[in-house]
Amino acid sequence: EMKSWTSHFKLTGDPFGDDPAGWRYYYGACYGIASLRLERPFEQPRGYVLVTGPAGTGKSTLVRSVLARVPVYSVALVSAAHRAPAAVSEALIRGREPLDGPFSDTRKRACLLDMLEHARRQKKPIVCVIEDAHLAHVGQLRDLFTAINLAPDAHQLLQLVLIGRPSLISTLESASLDALRTRIATRVQMTPLNSTEVADYLRDRLEAVGAEHVERIFPAVTMRSI
Repeated sequence: EMKSWTSHFKLTGDPFGDDPAGWRYYYGACYGIASLRLERPFEQPRGYVLVTGPAGTGKSTLVRSVLARVPVYSVALVSAAHRAPAAVSEALIRGREPLDGPFSDTRKRACLLDMLEHARRQKKPIVCVIEDAHLAHVGQLRDLFTAINLAPDAHQLLQLVLIGRPSLISTLESASLDALRTRIATRVQMTPLNSTEVADYLRDRLEAVGAEHVERIFPAVTMRSI
């Protein structure tokens, strides 16, 4: 069992769990540079953010780790696999007004405008994150752009982050998404780790939970196999 081997090696938690004790973001390989690049748009809003890459390359983890460090007014996360991207506006409102039942369009607009005003005073961005954005079709992304541009200066405070597989780039090339595409100022492309980087990642995860002799847990031959 997982508990027995972590105890045997005197680890403080599961190094590969979702929320292990002592978890820390891995800054090796492409992740460190990508993390630094993503911090800038939130500290000084300058357009939307696009993060693409194959499945399992840490796109969502990257974005979430950055958002945990930078000062933001509010964050709404919506997966296009489960909800329409335009639902991000309602997700923002639910974070401030957790009421039952639907919001009318008038009330939704009023709530969002109020959030924008508060965010402007605090000089912090409102962040809208769309995960699995490659699953959204052109019409959904166009509706999303319309939903978050409810005020002339909304783009200065509302920071949109699109996360998806490489096919998302092709979708954004649609002529009807010109307005959305031209607002994208930061692009980050994640790539799979090579064998050396995988070994470094495993070592980092193990050391994060107190492993003193990583080679006793995963010898070099095991690292190469993984």
